[in-house]
Amino acid sequence: MTRRRAKPEPTARTDRWLVSYADFITLLFAFFVVMYALSSVHEEKYRQLSQALDAAFDGPPKRLEPIAIGDPERSSIIRPLNGTGDLSSALQSDQITSSHEAGMAQDIAALARNIEQEMAVLMQQGIVEVHRNSHWLEVVLDSDVLFAPGIADLETESLPIVRRLGKTLAPLANQIQVEGYTDNTPIFSEYFPSNWELSSGRSASVVHELLSSGVKGGRLSALGYAEYRPFATNRTEQGRALNRRVVVVIFSVQQDYRLMQQKRSKGDKP
Repeated sequence: MTRRRAKPEPTARTDRWLVSYADFITLLFAFFVVMYALSSVHEEKYRQLSQALDAAFDGPPKRLEPIAIGDPERSSIIRPLNGTGDLSSALQSDQITSSHEAGMAQDIAALARNIEQEMAVLMQQGIVEVHRNSHWLEVVLDSDVLFAPGIADLETESLPIVRRLGKTLAPLANQIQVEGYTDNTPIFSEYFPSNWELSSGRSASVVHELLSSGVKGGRLSALGYAEYRPFATNRTEQGRALNRRVVVVIFSVQQDYRLMQQKRSKGDKP
């Protein structure tokens, strides 16, 4: 009987690793291509960035706002100290700048004298105070005279005080900022949930009365600071009374109004 020959077993393949190796090499190549693309620098963009940095740190100083040529109020502070300037022009510019500051101080000083004359009796009674520096003038009004406790409507008896001030300010071109302040006594009522609303409401009431006295609305603004900028200590009744006040701030005509607002917001005082 013939025996059947067994089929030979298939030989195991030993080249399967080539597939994995090829995949690994492909992925590694893609990785280095991506890394090269991320690390490459665009020459034109690099040049633009370099020029911008040079201009920012080594170039001439920049202004936030352009200076209008021929505007005497703003062109007076230009100092031609570049290559075309000379010593005499620089000295002349210094003199113009000093004259500008002197004119600004004179403007505020004249306004302060006028208000002090109009409010002389009230100043003697301690109802009104006048403070000034070379940039702005403060007319401090006693809130206890202007308003009833916890109320933002002006008392009838106090209307002549605000109207007299408004008639003095109406012919001028100065920017006016009315600021309301309170003491730290908490308040919670139907109309005023906190001292923020009370101080803002009181400054707004003074603004409305100044409007009715002839002051243009475009020159007026109202702010409320609540109890957070005390003039005196809140530990005594006398100090709390001093903190309850309305301050009418008149800014110099020549000064940049926004710059002066920033100075006052930082707590600068006359």
